[in-house]
Amino acid sequence: MLKAIVIAALVLGVAAVTTGCTASYRAKQAEAAFPPSGQFVEVDGRRVHYVQQGSGPDVILLHGAGGNLRDYTFALIDQLSDRYRVTAFDRPGLASAGW
Repeated sequence: MLKAIVIAALVLGVAAVTTGCTASYRAKQAEAAFPPSGQFVEVDGRRVHYVQQGSGPDVILLHGAGGNLRDYTFALIDQLSDRYRVTAFDRPGLASAGW
């Protein structure tokens, strides 16, 4: 019985390490395929990704928990940037790969 538990623990450990390595590799591939479209600024020691376009009064776009700033780059920023300086931020920890 103890031998079966040890073998199961080893198999689960190897599977966890393999999964972690695969996830890291895929994340790096995604970062290379889809590089950040904007710039970064440091806030309280953390890098924050943002995109800024236009001029005029400021409009800040901040996405919800299920999104990222690319949600705004499909059309909204272009529609607003002819009248406003639009800044769209990625919330730390919720950005897309590499952002």
